[in-house]
Amino acid sequence: MQGVFGGEVHHDANGSIERAPRAVVEALSLASRDGPNATSAPKTSAVTIVTYAFDVAREAVAYSADLRESLPIDEAPALARSTALAALADVAAALAPRHAVGIFHGDLRPATVRIGPRGPWLLIPARTLAPGASLAARLRNGAPASDVSFAAPEVVTCFEATEASDVYALAALTHRILSGFAPLGQIDFGAARDPRAPFAELADLVASCLSATPARRASLGTLEAALRFASKSAARMDTAPSGGGPYRAEPHVPRIAATSPAQAAAMQEGASSMSAILVLVLVVGGFFVLVGAIWLVAVNWDALGEVGRFALLGILTAGVAVGGVVAERRGSERSGFALVILASQLLWADAAYLLHLLDVVEKPGPWAVASAAVTAVTFGLAVWKRSGLAASLAAAGFGAFGACLGAFLSTGSDLGPATWGCVVALGYAALAALGHRLAREAVGVPFAVGALACGWLSAFIGLVLLNNESHRSFGTLWPYAMMALAAACAFVPSDVYRATALVAAGGLIALVPTFEALIRHDVLAYAIVAIAIGFAGVASGFVTPWASRDATRQHTVVLLGLISAVAAPSILFLAKCNDKDGLDVLGTPAGVYLLLVCAIPTTLIGLSYGVSSRATQKTTYRLVELVALLQFFGLFTLESLLRFDDFFYPLALGGVAVVVIGAGVATRRATLVMLASVALLLNLWIQYFEKLRHAFPTSVLVLGFGIGLLGFGVLYERRVRHLLPQLDSWA
Repeated sequence: MQGVFGGEVHHDANGSIERAPRAVVEALSLASRDGPNATSAPKTSAVTIVTYAFDVAREAVAYSADLRESLPIDEAPALARSTALAALADVAAALAPRHAVGIFHGDLRPATVRIGPRGPWLLIPARTLAPGASLAARLRNGAPASDVSFAAPEVVTCFEATEASDVYALAALTHRILSGFAPLGQIDFGAARDPRAPFAELADLVASCLSATPARRASLGTLEAALRFASKSAARMDTAPSGGGPYRAEPHVPRIAATSPAQAAAMQEGASSMSAILVLVLVVGGFFVLVGAIWLVAVNWDALGEVGRFALLGILTAGVAVGGVVAERRGSERSGFALVILASQLLWADAAYLLHLLDVVEKPGPWAVASAAVTAVTFGLAVWKRSGLAASLAAAGFGAFGACLGAFLSTGSDLGPATWGCVVALGYAALAALGHRLAREAVGVPFAVGALACGWLSAFIGLVLLNNESHRSFGTLWPYAMMALAAACAFVPSDVYRATALVAAGGLIALVPTFEALIRHDVLAYAIVAIAIGFAGVASGFVTPWASRDATRQHTVVLLGLISAVAAPSILFLAKCNDKDGLDVLGTPAGVYLLLVCAIPTTLIGLSYGVSSRATQKTTYRLVELVALLQFFGLFTLESLLRFDDFFYPLALGGVAVVVIGAGVATRRATLVMLASVALLLNLWIQYFEKLRHAFPTSVLVLGFGIGLLGFGVLYERRVRHLLPQLDSWA
């Protein structure tokens, strides 16, 4: 067995011993003499940490574990790509606490990132090596040139090792996993970058992480989250490879040989399935055929009577359907199916003309029957072809059926629309379950989305009844009953439907208190409740294990909480304080809304500092900061535009912007610096035009503004632009 540094590996009672060349051992022992003690860094339970030390007297490298129990990550013969990506994500998580105390690996490569019997191993020197020392020593003693591809440029040149260096190395390992070869001189993911592949987004991120400029690489946390997401996405379709190794594919070399007719047909079919132009042509062409046919047959063809027109419309519908089936059987599968879909939608025109002939076009009952029939046909097409487009059309048809049947059954009760909306939502859910059983997510998901939309519609129709004294209790409780029903649906086994149900329930949690606060705008307590629920939602996104362990769930929960915390007080502030100067508002009852739009952003920013260590990605707490600053700066900018003579809002905004920029620079918070700088510049320009328009001609102001922009451009080019990439490493 060959060791990490090219020598033979033997085993003793304390672990493995690698007999490496004396020159390598001496060089690395000298390079690690002044490095920090790597074994004192925090450890992680998901990754086995194996340390190694250099013994010059024995000309050996001593490892704390038996290397024979592990293999380099690119040589494990039964390792699926999804498992390999998950292992790299665990390694990234293991590196994070070490980076926090200033210890960087600098030598990540397949030989030091291994797969053992219980998960990934990470090999680290007992004392951190000087940048590039390991690579230089190995290359001088015959290591393959491909080893260079796993080291960042700054490490290759022995300049420095940072978090960005380890990000580069992990990205290079990911490139090896995805493409089959190391990124030595080229970055080529091949089929992994196909937009339909589960690795497409990860491939784009890895390409940016392989930038020669450290500041342009993503953070370690971002790469870890992307690796986990890609691993989960690929797990369903990933199979364990067979043979001598999963990632030993050679780079793709173009073949010069002539292509066979079968290969040409397959290539043409693949290109057609991915062509956005084909989709656009089919959609636009189908629309014009639909409109033109109806117009010609039902309106302009005077030579036929009404019965003849109906017959001709039916013949046209059948002809389009038959033409589509024939086109499918002759190889034009997508174009043919588009014609079949078009024929199914021509049924709406057939039904409408039939109802016109029967003189029942204004009655909802016949329309309900017609829409049910067309929906059944389209649903059958969706199941037959597993078509998401047909399922979406069927879901729209079912909505029309629900509306028509509800109008037919209407008794005039105030409670009818809300309760009927709930019934339609349950119908959508039943069709989603049936569609999933027959044709999986392609058919089930559009109906699940329809259930979500009807559930929300029912909830808010019931909420409007708060203004009706005779049904106040119903209007108050109904949205929460719909919320509980949506939450109950979240216990379905399939992830996609569980997510839809949780979005339905979470959206109601965020929006119902806001709507209540706006409807009951004279009672401050409703606004306070909405704010409290919003802050509880934001906090739960960081502290509850269910949300904090998954980036998508965390983003969703935090965003819904932010909506509840910010929306109602912002709207009420504009409504209550718009007709008064800022200082005058403080002396009135409406001043509490001004204080709220100042207190809420302050609290949210403080919360972002407190929970940033719990965020799975920087995006999460940056979202909190973004919403907080947008609320304050947006509202104060709007008020300064509406009330030009009021100095309170621009002065307050300018002072707060300066404080926020200073705090952002001091604590290295990129969002605070960027957004406050933009808000300050924007308001300086607004006040420039407003305050000077009476003293100078408009032409002079425009000229001065242009000169100012040119000056800002020069400043940006010389002083600011080069600093922006560094903000990626800020919190």
